[in-house]
Amino acid sequence: SLTTLSRTVTVPAQQTVKVSFTLGVDSSHDHYVEGWVRFISKTSGQPDLAVPYLGFAGNWNRENIILAPKDTYGPSGTKLFAGPYFMEPAVQVNKESDTIYEFSPNGDGVLDSLVPSMVLLRNAADLRYSILDNNNKELRVLGEEHDVSRISLGNFGSLDKAEANYTSPITKFDGKVYNPQTGKFETLPDGSYKYRISARLGDKFAWQHCDMRFNIDTHKPEMIISDPQNVKVDDEDDDGHPIKKDAQKITIRVKDAMKSELSDLMVSSQS
Repeated sequence: SLTTLSRTVTVPAQQTVKVSFTLGVDSSHDHYVEGWVRFISKTSGQPDLAVPYLGFAGNWNRENIILAPKDTYGPSGTKLFAGPYFMEPAVQVNKESDTIYEFSPNGDGVLDSLVPSMVLLRNAADLRYSILDNNNKELRVLGEEHDVSRISLGNFGSLDKAEANYTSPITKFDGKVYNPQTGKFETLPDGSYKYRISARLGDKFAWQHCDMRFNIDTHKPEMIISDPQNVKVDDEDDDGHPIKKDAQKITIRVKDAMKSELSDLMVSSQS
């Protein structure tokens, strides 16, 4: 409801009069408030005046600025990529997904750099990129950006077909943090870490944090291949009758410090 102390106001010629109104709003939920303040003229030949108002009641910082890693926005999502990976430019490595890949900054040219790709749901006055350990201790600040606008639906077309992700060159992480004792950037030890993207609507609003978990694994797994053993395997002859066929069997044992389960093994033969 909109109330004022006076129902009438008189404005002398060549002068200005200030009129105060009180707007009562429902504070039980977040919502926009809009309407019109209308002044009806009592002077013949003078126009009525209407002044619009628009505001927001509630917590303006409640809605996420960055899409959470477990959510999707059309075909887009907030993800953490490492690359390059052989024929692929990058693969997803954040543990909020079912990825089998790990960040491996060991200088071999495979999965050596880490870059986030995010969906901005709202404009951000400030974005900050940092690396944390598993106890949320900040290890490195990669950079900051200011006045970053989200991509509007009208800018990229149909939501079902277009990508709404935002990436920036300052977000790249090479797996190294500064060591003040040596004065050099050094590769972090193998283990679990977090990539944090912090965003805020302005300096009067609290920071929102979007964390993505990832592992650093710079050591190759141990692999032991047994000697071939002669075995019989089930097969069929040219007429489809079951037979036993001579074959050789090898056993491959794999051990990895970072994984208790490995992805499916692919075996190929070369002639």
